[in-house]
Amino acid sequence: GSLFEFGRTLTRDLGPEGILKSGVRTIMGKGLITEGFGYLVTKMEHGEHRYHLTSRSGFRNFDLSQEISFEMLETWLFSPPERTHFTLPIFDSEQQEILGFLGFGKSLSPETDIASEQNYLESLSLLTGIALTNARLFEEQRKRERYEAELRLAREIQQSLLPQLLPDIKGLSFTAFSKQSELVGGDYYDVIKLNDNEALIAIADVVGKGIS
Repeated sequence: GSLFEFGRTLTRDLGPEGILKSGVRTIMGKGLITEGFGYLVTKMEHGEHRYHLTSRSGFRNFDLSQEISFEMLETWLFSPPERTHFTLPIFDSEQQEILGFLGFGKSLSPETDIASEQNYLESLSLLTGIALTNARLFEEQRKRERYEAELRLAREIQQSLLPQLLPDIKGLSFTAFSKQSELVGGDYYDVIKLNDNEALIAIADVVGKGIS
């Protein structure tokens, strides 16, 4: 029942931080635990993974770093920080990358020790990992759609800057063609009529490609 209720909270709009917080709250509620925390992965440059503190309940007068390295996370998996009764890593759907890391204090009830319920914890960890993977893919898709929309707008703006009609000058015939190597480029041309017998031809190219 606890896993079912947890699964119902995992909506598309919850986001990675919301998903991790929901997992922390679910375990704390089932285990009658008042202290818990959660770290979420952040990809840094050069492929380095770091984890930032996303959820925290209790652990007063205890210094929980706002950000930890992957090496620190590995240390905590085998030797949990002070006052942490047990920890739970959250892997991606392929079980290859650690997306999150949860830690919990002891239960208020001496008869309750959720740390011993391995099937429950592994199931919740799996659900959380799948939800985080899907949330990441959803966010990447939204970013890609926003970028493609910006590209289309930039192309429309660029096309509007090019002359729609070339001037009619006796004795001269103008033809122009522009094709970008990508959706947006830096090429520009214009033909400006100076008088009935003269025209100014402009050809330009901005260095680089893309929207910028």
